[in-house]
Amino acid sequence: MIFRLILIIILFIITFVGYVYLNFNAWWVKITFRLFFTLCNIQNITINGVYKLDKLYNSNKKFLIVSNHKSMFDIFLSFYIYPNICILTSKAAANIFPLFNNLNKKIGNIVFDHLIKNQNITDLIYDKVNNRKAKDNMLVIYPD
Repeated sequence: MIFRLILIIILFIITFVGYVYLNFNAWWVKITFRLFFTLCNIQNITINGVYKLDKLYNSNKKFLIVSNHKSMFDIFLSFYIYPNICILTSKAAANIFPLFNNLNKKIGNIVFDHLIKNQNITDLIYDKVNNRKAKDNMLVIYPD
């Protein structure tokens, strides 16, 4: 079990470095996350309707994806299904891993600070959705 956990951490770092610093894109995320799920013993992932995401991704439509957040695997699974996403995340969550700031910049995450009283998160979301162009990363929100 400990060996598997160490492999998962190493794989996460390899995925992160390849994606953020070496500019390996969607294919890299797909391959490394497939290995990640195998190591976590998550099998038989069935994805329905990905073609709908392809149509939205390639269009100028303004939209927002809202997804359930049941476990820590939700975000990994979302990136595995469709790597061209960005997410709404708190500053505290973004600072869990020291290099997440570079990932946030690369994929265009919206980072908010819940300690700032007058920060209007709704405006941040509206601006991101309203300024989206074809092939821009799609915004996914995981309400808690």
